[in-house]
Amino acid sequence: MEKRSFTDHLRSVDDEALLALFSMRPDLVTPVPPDSASLAVRATSAPSLARAIDSLNKWQFQVLEACAALDEPIREKDIVALTDKAALTVIPFLISLGLIYPADDGLRLPYQLREVIGNEPAGLGPSSMAKLKLTTLDEIPADAKKILSHLVWGPPRGSVGDIKNPGPGVAWLLKEKFLVPLDQRTVILPKEVAIYLRGGKIHKEQFITAPQLQGTKRDAKNRDLAAIANISTVLRWVEELLNFWAEEPADSLRAGGLGVRDLKVASQHLGIDESCTAFIAELAFLSSLIAINAEDQILPSNKFDIWLMQTPGARWQQIASQWLITSRVSGLVGRADSKNIAALGPELDRVNAARVRTLTLELLKENASIAPSKDSFRELFSWRAPVRRNSSLQDELVEWSLREAE
Repeated sequence: MEKRSFTDHLRSVDDEALLALFSMRPDLVTPVPPDSASLAVRATSAPSLARAIDSLNKWQFQVLEACAALDEPIREKDIVALTDKAALTVIPFLISLGLIYPADDGLRLPYQLREVIGNEPAGLGPSSMAKLKLTTLDEIPADAKKILSHLVWGPPRGSVGDIKNPGPGVAWLLKEKFLVPLDQRTVILPKEVAIYLRGGKIHKEQFITAPQLQGTKRDAKNRDLAAIANISTVLRWVEELLNFWAEEPADSLRAGGLGVRDLKVASQHLGIDESCTAFIAELAFLSSLIAINAEDQILPSNKFDIWLMQTPGARWQQIASQWLITSRVSGLVGRADSKNIAALGPELDRVNAARVRTLTLELLKENASIAPSKDSFRELFSWRAPVRRNSSLQDELVEWSLREAE
């Protein structure tokens, strides 16, 4: 069977490959697609591709960028030439994830993938339509060399005063086709020129391996004892807070949430800072241990009595399981630029909070014998989950997740 499209590829793979695809991209089976064509449409949609790309670590994404920078059909040796031999181990994974696929004439990218990554992968411009003599760049005039130094690592577009009357450097580059005019005031650097000037690679630095986590060694016994102590403390704080509100109910704000005054009073009662109190209140809220009565007072719910009758292990499991999957972020309370966000308020949801929290715990579990430094952990996290889009809070989410997990 001739394989040219992504649909053809899906029809050709075995059940094991499909199962692997579905396990890595569960959004493809919700709801279950009726046939391969429907599955291909869903798998090549921008939202699904974006989620799949977000699951890549920094090195895997760099290899995918190299694929996007090449013209189709793509050959493995060209990918290696732009990156490293280690890319050969990444290519099968990208195929299994459905981000590239083998066709009869080589590797190809699913429809819309380049749009999701961006039209300028790795800061590279479009291909040149002219035949270029790249060796001429070895004897480039100084003023032209200075111009290219600003464009070579991206973005590849630059502004000029007037394309009809450019300076000598721009004029030379335009003459040699090393710059291409886009309009009267904009030029762009073809990707062939940029790759040549980058030494045949497309990234300044290749992040092939994960950075080593640095920190203090911890033995298993002391770690477990500290965990038990912290769990007991959290359970005690939740119980004390709700017993306090049972006697002196807090007032719910008209817009929802806990007022600054009531948060401060609760904090003083527990003997902890306000950010920690907001976190404890959020844990109680997530476990449905809090209710608001007809008078807009925050009180323990009837589930609180049931919760108290459970074993400490069951109580902890109920709280921790809800914290792990929630999109709400109590760390936003009291943040410098979030003064209007109230504890227990409706504005605490952040779309990537659960993902950051889950990955944080995974990394801690993988390095259970180390109490990592914040900088080292942040570096490792950014390799495992590079910030690509709509993730301006990621560093803070990591810090808050570490603090809450502790």
